[in-house]
Amino acid sequence: MQKLMQQLKKYLPYSLPVVSFVGLVVLLNRTNPLDVGPAGILLVFGLAYIFISSALYLLLTLVIVLLAYFVNITATSRRNLYYLSSIIALAPVFLLALNSIGQLEVKDFILVLCLVGFASFYVVKRRRV
Repeated sequence: MQKLMQQLKKYLPYSLPVVSFVGLVVLLNRTNPLDVGPAGILLVFGLAYIFISSALYLLLTLVIVLLAYFVNITATSRRNLYYLSSIIALAPVFLLALNSIGQLEVKDFILVLCLVGFASFYVVKRRRV
């Protein structure tokens, strides 16, 4: 059982973007936003966040692997990469939510970027301690 959990943990980051993307496409093609209600809309935003964060994590992991020739990669740096990709993935979801209610303006875009920037700065500084 322990070995199965280790294998699952090893391959989950590589399969999660595909699974969440397929779920998002199926949900968007099969449902109507007026029929699903708030829970369905929350599910769409949740799947979008999972897809964006996992895809961003994979992309940043590939960049780190390519840079591994020049820098040393530790478990802490991979964990920081996970935290940063989780924070950065909030920006498109916030912008999508603001756009869906018709409230997306330039000031809102700047505020979301500032929020993500401050959160990323906080995580980077906090993880070094």
